[in-house]
Amino acid sequence: MFDFYTIPMSNPGGYFIEKLKKGDVHAFEQVFNTHYASLCRYAQKYVIDLDNAREIVQDTFVKLWEIKHSLSQDTSVKSYLYKAVRNNCLDYLKHIRISNEYKEDFLRKIMDSGFKSIASPENCLNGLIEKELENRINDAIASLPDRCREIFELSRFKGLKYREIAEELNISIKTVETQMSRAIQALRKKIADYF
Repeated sequence: MFDFYTIPMSNPGGYFIEKLKKGDVHAFEQVFNTHYASLCRYAQKYVIDLDNAREIVQDTFVKLWEIKHSLSQDTSVKSYLYKAVRNNCLDYLKHIRISNEYKEDFLRKIMDSGFKSIASPENCLNGLIEKELENRINDAIASLPDRCREIFELSRFKGLKYREIAEELNISIKTVETQMSRAIQALRKKIADYF
């Protein structure tokens, strides 16, 4: 272990970069311990959920260790970490937005009135196919585990956003996302032959 009193104060960032490039685990631990908590608070401003913020920050540190040999001696460790966390948060939010848009589009197709977008008139014989599809969807929803069904219904039927559901049920947004994903997969299996 190195002596922190020997760190040159004129360029402490360069000192840590030099140590990191050499694979010094103790230097990495010092950087981690110094910045982890504040980076989690910073990430939480973007992604709200603390668990997601922690995961993003941890991934950022893993990436820092993986690319340590390519870091420039002039790199500011703190600046690098904050910029990387910010970019990772924005990537995460973009992924969630795209995922939610896909889910919304899918559910709009299967949940809108009359299910016209899936069971078109030419495919329906006296409305029997349409009614069967509606029954399958209702059965799929009813067969979901209790918490999964509760989250799905709060989202689909009460129009609550994931954050609102998480607050109401005192769970993380990630849990809401996971349960919604499971609900959608169950619905998709039930109605797969209608696509």
